[in-house]
Amino acid sequence: MEQGYHGYWTTNFEEINENFGTEQDLKDLVNAAHARNIWVMVDVNVNHVAPIGSDYSQIYPLNQPTDYHRRCQITDWTDQFNVEYCRLDDQPDLDQYNGYVRSYLKDWVLRDIVYKFNFDGIRIGNIP
Repeated sequence: MEQGYHGYWTTNFEEINENFGTEQDLKDLVNAAHARNIWVMVDVNVNHVAPIGSDYSQIYPLNQPTDYHRRCQITDWTDQFNVEYCRLDDQPDLDQYNGYVRSYLKDWVLRDIVYKFNFDGIRIGNIP
């Protein structure tokens, strides 16, 4: 499957987007920016994953059907429930009210994004 041009089609939360290079490349970039007094911000998506249908085994580690909202498509942009709980372009919608999912995503953002790479700021999309 082709990856989305935007980089939000997550399949493995434990690996960085290959467009950033290796983990060391990303650390070097942030360090080089800091050496020049430049702050670095990163954008992460915790709302959905790659469009994998119902084969959740393709996602790591959130690979259980219970990690996601029921399968429905957004069809009415004026219906807040439909917008918040259904899929955009068939991308499984993470259920942040599920305790495991919410805890994992928070830990992932802190441990694997902020602390590991030493980002100065983060924009987290769509977490209640």
